[in-house]
Amino acid sequence: MADKNEMISANRVYGSLLNIVRKNKYDFDDDEEIMTVNFDVKREASFIPFTITIDAERQLIRLYSPLDVQIDENNRFEACVNICKCSCELDMGSFDYDLYSGSIEFRMATSFNGSLISDKQIENMISYTCGVVKKYTDRLCS
Repeated sequence: MADKNEMISANRVYGSLLNIVRKNKYDFDDDEEIMTVNFDVKREASFIPFTITIDAERQLIRLYSPLDVQIDENNRFEACVNICKCSCELDMGSFDYDLYSGSIEFRMATSFNGSLISDKQIENMISYTCGVVKKYTDRLCS
């Protein structure tokens, strides 16, 4: 359970996250109790879905973005190597792969323990994720 100071920090970061989604006019839904915001970012002809959670106890911003990729059942084992290679190329974050469903998700986390997280930091996380998803979606489909 998060202590009082951890909750104050987490609420501050959650407020910054809400400022970002409102400022960018993203359609979003949020759950204040679990400090989670779901929204989509429009990039070119598609949308990139996001779930960002503020973990008060661990003092983390957790970002998840599923890729619009479904690996064919016959290629799932071979895809593991490609997904691992792609994860190794990333500066931040990694890909999670569900071998049974063939789905891929990008995830990233950053700590705000003892730090002030600006709106710009959250915007950078979102922007970086959009770039990763755009760059790797086609590559992971092949």
